[in-house]
Amino acid sequence: MKTFLNLFFLLLFLGTKAEDTDIPNNIIRLCNQGVAHYTNGALDSAAGLFVQAEQLALMLPDKPQQALSFEKIGTYYQRLDFRNPAIRVFEKALAIQEELRDTISVVRLLDEMAGIHMSLPDYQQALAYCQKARLLEEKQKGLDKLAILPENPDSCYSMKGAPASFQMEDTLIKAAFDKDLKNLEVDHAFEQQIMQIELQEKIKNTQYQHQLEKEQAMLRTTIITLLLAVILIITLFIFYQTKRRSNKLLSKLNEEIRTRQSVLEQQKNKLEELDRMKSHFFTNISHEFRTPLTIIDGAVHEIKQSGHSAGHELEVISRNNHHLLQLVNQILDLRKLEVGKMKLDLIHGDILPYLQYLLESFQTLAASRKITLHLLSIEPSIHMDYDREKLLHIVSNLLSNALKYTPEGKDIYVIIKKESSDQEQLQFTVQDSGIGIPENKLPFIFDRFYQLDDWIYRGEESTGIGLALTKEFTNLMGGTLIVESTVGQGSTFTILLPITHKASKKTGHNQIDHLNLPAENEIQDENIMAVPINEELPLLLIIEDNPDVVRYTVSFLQNHYQIAIARDGEEGIAKALEIIPDLIISDLKMPNKNGYEVCRILKADKRTSHIPIVLVSAIAEQEIRNEGFRFGADAYLIKPFNREELFIRLEKLIELRHRLQERYQNLDPVTGSDDPAYHMEDAFIVGIQETIKDHLGDETFGIPELCRAIGMSRSQLHNKIKALTKRSTSHYIRGIRLRHAKEILRKSGLNVTQVAFEVGFRNPSYFTRTFTEEFGLSPKEYLNQSK
Repeated sequence: MKTFLNLFFLLLFLGTKAEDTDIPNNIIRLCNQGVAHYTNGALDSAAGLFVQAEQLALMLPDKPQQALSFEKIGTYYQRLDFRNPAIRVFEKALAIQEELRDTISVVRLLDEMAGIHMSLPDYQQALAYCQKARLLEEKQKGLDKLAILPENPDSCYSMKGAPASFQMEDTLIKAAFDKDLKNLEVDHAFEQQIMQIELQEKIKNTQYQHQLEKEQAMLRTTIITLLLAVILIITLFIFYQTKRRSNKLLSKLNEEIRTRQSVLEQQKNKLEELDRMKSHFFTNISHEFRTPLTIIDGAVHEIKQSGHSAGHELEVISRNNHHLLQLVNQILDLRKLEVGKMKLDLIHGDILPYLQYLLESFQTLAASRKITLHLLSIEPSIHMDYDREKLLHIVSNLLSNALKYTPEGKDIYVIIKKESSDQEQLQFTVQDSGIGIPENKLPFIFDRFYQLDDWIYRGEESTGIGLALTKEFTNLMGGTLIVESTVGQGSTFTILLPITHKASKKTGHNQIDHLNLPAENEIQDENIMAVPINEELPLLLIIEDNPDVVRYTVSFLQNHYQIAIARDGEEGIAKALEIIPDLIISDLKMPNKNGYEVCRILKADKRTSHIPIVLVSAIAEQEIRNEGFRFGADAYLIKPFNREELFIRLEKLIELRHRLQERYQNLDPVTGSDDPAYHMEDAFIVGIQETIKDHLGDETFGIPELCRAIGMSRSQLHNKIKALTKRSTSHYIRGIRLRHAKEILRKSGLNVTQVAFEVGFRNPSYFTRTFTEEFGLSPKEYLNQSK
C-alpha cells in the first residue's frame, strides 16, 4: 500500500512539474520532501517542511510568484487532505490575487476553498465563497477568459437545502468521523509547527529586539561620539582656520621680512662689491702712483749724486710726472661725470686727420712689441662735430688695451667708415687678435672700478676706470660703444658717433699740437739692456715691465751685480731656467705671468728652487705680502723702495746662499733637516751624490753623463752646483770620487793603486796629486795616519 502511495505522489509530482516553472525550486523541493515524510508516516516532520515552504513563499519579493507559491502549497495540502492548512494558504494566495486584481485566479481560489469547506462540511462558508465567485463571474460576463470558470458555484446553489434533507449511513458517518480525527491530527501537527516557528520567530524577534536595542545603544553612542567628533573637528577646523590665517599673516610678514632682507642683502652685496671694486681701484691707483714716484725718486737721487748733465733724468721725471697727472685727471673726470658737470667742447671739421695722427702715435709702440697696426679708412674725409680731448681718451684707451692683450706677431685692425641708418654715424672699430674676454664678463667691463679678474690673478696693471670713462665719454657725445669678444680669438670694440654739423668750424686743425699719449710711456729703451758683465759678481735677474723702473734699478745695482733683464713674467721664467741666476728681483704685476706665478714656477723647479726671489710691488697690504711668501718669495719690498733697503735685502739673501754652500761644499752625506728651505736642495744634492756613487768605478762617467742622468743642461747644472757648493761640476764629481776613495783606504786595506781604480781613476799619479790637493796629505800618508 505504501509503495502504491509513493508511486501515486511521484506521478502527481511529474504531472504538475510543467506548471511549476514560476515557483522557486526550493519551495517545490520542500513540498516534495514533506510529501515523502508524510508517506513514511512522519507527520510532524512533514508539517515542519511544509511550514518552511510557507515561510519561504512569504519572503518572496515578487507578489504574483508569492501567490502562485501559496496556491501550489495549498494544492499539496488539498491532495494530502490537509484541509485547514490548505484553507490557510489559499486565503493568503486569495488576498494577494485580490490585491493584484487577477479575477481568474481569485475565482479559481474561491472555488477551491468552497470545495474544501463543503468537505468539512461547512456549507455556510462554502456557500459564501460560491456566491462571491458568482458575483465576480457576473461582473466579467461576456469575457472569453471566464469561459473556463468551474461549475462548482452552481452546485453550491443546489446544495442550499442539503443539510435538512441529507441522510447519512453509518458507514459514511464512521468515515467522516475518521477523517475528522485525521484532520484534527494534521491540524495539531501544523499548529505545533506553527507554534514552534512562531516561538522561534518570537525568540528571533526578542534577540533581534535585543540586538536592535544594543545597536541602537551603540548607534546612540556612535552618534554622540560622532557629534563630539564633529564638534571637535569643527573646533579644530576653526582653530586651523584661525591658525592658518595667523600663519598666512605671519607668512606674509615673514615674506615681507625676507623680501626686505633680500633687498638689504642685495644692497649689502652691491655695497660690498662696490667697496671691493673701489678698494681694488685705490689699490691699483696707488700702484700706478707708486711706480712713477719710485722712478722720480730715483731720478732725483741720480741728479743729486752725479755731477754731469741731468737731461735724461729730467726727461724721466717729466714723463712720469705726466703719467701721474693723467691718473689724477682720470679720477677728476670720473668725479665730474658722477655729478653731471662734464661738458663737451665740440669743434667742426674733418675728423680723419686727427684720428690718423692718434693712430700713428701708437705705431712705434706696436712695432716694439712686434705687432702690426693696420688702419683701414673707406672714406676720403668725414666732416662732423667732435671733442678732441674726449676722442683722444677713447682712442688711446682702446688702442692701449688692444696692444696690451695682443701677443707678439699678431695684428690689430682699426676701421673707420660712415654708417648709414636713420642718422649718419661715424663707425670707429678696433679689432685685436688677443686673449679675448669671457662671455660672462662682457656685461660688466664698462662698470666703474670693474676688472676682469681679481687683481691678484691679473697680469696687467689696471685702475678699472679706463673703459668706464671711454663708455661715459661716448655716451656724452651721443654715441654707442659695442663690444664683441671670443676667448682666445680676440675682441672687437665698435664706437658709433652721430655725424652732426652744429659746432663752429675750426680752421687749421690739421696742425695738431703734440699730445703726450699713454702709449708713449711704454716705449722700450734698448739701451737699458746693455749692462756691463763682470763674471766675478753675482748674477741678478730683474723681471720688470716698466722700462723706467728697470733703468732706475740698474743704475744703482750694475756696479755690484751682473744684471740680466726680462720684460714680463713669462720671459723672466724662461730666462731664469736658461741662465740660473744667483738672485731674482720681480715685479708683482706684469703681463703674461705675474710675480706670484714666477715664484710658484721657479720654486717648484729643481733647477731654480735655490734662487732667492725678491717681489717688488706698490701694494702694501699684509695679506698680499703673505700671499707672496706663500708662493715662495724670500722678500717683499714696497714701491717706492729705498735703495739701501734693497741692498741690505740682497746681501742677506746672498748670505743665505753662503749658508747653503757651507752645508753642501764639504761633500759629506746630506742629513735631514726640519727647515723647509733645505728640503728641495737636500734632495737635489742627494740625487747628485747617489748618481755619481752608482758610476763610481766608471772612469768615462763625466759631466755629459751626469746631465743626462738628472735631466739638466750643462750650464744649468754648472750654475746650480756652483751656487750650492762653490765648486764646478767637474770639481764636484772628482770630490765625490776622492771622498769615497778616502773611505775605502780607511776600511778596505787595499793599496793606493787599487783604490784609484776602484773610484774611476786610471792614472794613480793623478789620483795621488788630486787626493793631496783635496785633503792636504797624500793617500799613503792618510793610510799610515789611519792605522
